[in-house]
Amino acid sequence: MPKLRVTVLVTTLSARHRRILSGLSHEDLLWEIPGQPYFTQFNERTGKQSRVRVDTLEQMEELGLIRRHRQSLSAHKLDFWEITAQGREALSLLSADRKTPLSDRPAAAAPQDRKSA
Repeated sequence: MPKLRVTVLVTTLSARHRRILSGLSHEDLLWEIPGQPYFTQFNERTGKQSRVRVDTLEQMEELGLIRRHRQSLSAHKLDFWEITAQGREALSLLSADRKTPLSDRPAAAAPQDRKSA
């Protein structure tokens, strides 16, 4: 995927999308809840769960950030989601931007010299 498209994609991601990607990259589980319009994201580190609506996940799938694994129709096997290579690339761009010193960011302006008053 072209670098420019990934960069544009990263800037349009919501905070929710970023949390989902970050969690999936840290081995969090995103599992189906049978009969419900949402999946649950289990945070391995904290042991907490959060609901994620299916439409949010489908949007992310359309962007190529995550992919759904459909299990067999067996009652004991549930669908789950995983991060894609493109999702990892988008996440690395997000974290690289966060690690850039404020003074090196293009949008940051140099502090005004107050002695000129």
